[in-house]
Amino acid sequence: MRTQNESDREKGTDNEEPRKAAGFEVLAAERDEVIILFPTKFFMLGISVLIMIISIICWIGTYWAWEFFVWSVFSMLSIGLIIFLPEYFSNIINVVIHLCYWIAFSIFVLVRLITIIIKKGEVQDALKKMPPAQREAEQAIADRVFPYWIGCTCAILPLAILVTFLMFRFFFFFYKNR
Repeated sequence: MRTQNESDREKGTDNEEPRKAAGFEVLAAERDEVIILFPTKFFMLGISVLIMIISIICWIGTYWAWEFFVWSVFSMLSIGLIIFLPEYFSNIINVVIHLCYWIAFSIFVLVRLITIIIKKGEVQDALKKMPPAQREAEQAIADRVFPYWIGCTCAILPLAILVTFLMFRFFFFFYKNR
């Protein structure tokens, strides 16, 4: 038995209303969609490289801030897998895994920023209780360390959120075209 739409197509009439796009469907994008001058995948790779450079600077500035470097290495590897091995890593399952990774990275950076700000307040309170000679030495260390941490974290956070948004666009493209 034929449906109404099949009969209408044979007659040349189509009574079906055009499908309206949902809110997020406008955001769906392929990996090769061009934004300004380059495809999206190269913007993501460039942002990952920039995150890695910032994390290396943060690690050099404060030798115990190495955790950003570890996350940035894995983030660059994840973007590299999507770009350079698309036949294996550009399917919906892998894009969801990479999207979850970038969401976790963004949350990690946000939590680190909050803990750094809290720690700075605790250090300032502890410095007030120290003798003046020791306070100056500790204050010099704190004045060097916290600006690096806060600056690097504030630079990495919007970049990580931007890559997360671009990964969401990839995911939504794969979801829409499943």
